[in-house]
Parts: sequence; structure tokens; C-alpha cells
Amino acid sequence: MTNNLQAGLWRTNITPPVNVPMAGGFYDVPIKGIKTQLYANTLVLDDGIKEIAIVSADVCMIPNNLAAEIINEIQRCSGIKSENIILAASHTHKGPKLHDEI
Repeated sequence: MTNNLQAGLWRTNITPPVNVPMAGGFYDVPIKGIKTQLYANTLVLDDGIKEIAIVSADVCMIPNNLAAEIINEIQRCSGIKSENIILAASHTHKGPKLHDEI
């Protein structure tokens, strides 16, 4: 057993181009311009026994089928078990509409 905790951070810009539909159902217009960049942020923690990943994205919501795809891809690329991956949406209504979003 190790007493060392390792942590890694990653941030990537996920700002969509203009003319993408906005999320949340309150707007029936595409995104006309970009005021603020949108990001996905990831924190990975590893204590030598277990790795966990926490991912937050600047989107309104992450549909279940898309969340499953994202978790599977994270597991495939990193080896982190799917049960140790947490996805969260910041719930912005000024972000892109994701497929299958209500």
C-alpha cells in the first residue's frame, strides 16, 4: 500500500461554432456568437490502489446514452474503471444542444 496520492488535471475547450442549436429548450435559435468559451475539466486521482476521474463539462445536460459512450471511451483510453468515473454538466443554457437532449 502506498501513502502517495497523485492528481492530474486537464482542461479542454469545447466551445462549438456559431449556428449550433442552443440547449435547454428555452431558445429556438442557434448560437449567434461566442461571449465565453466552454470547457470540459477533468480531475484524475490515483492512490496506487484505485484511480478515479471526475469530468465536468459546460453543457446543459449529458444524455444517458452519450454519458455511457463518454465513460466507455474514458475507460478504454485510460484504464480507469467505469464505476470510478463521474460525469457532471455545469447546466448552462447558453451552451450547445447535445443529440437526444430534451
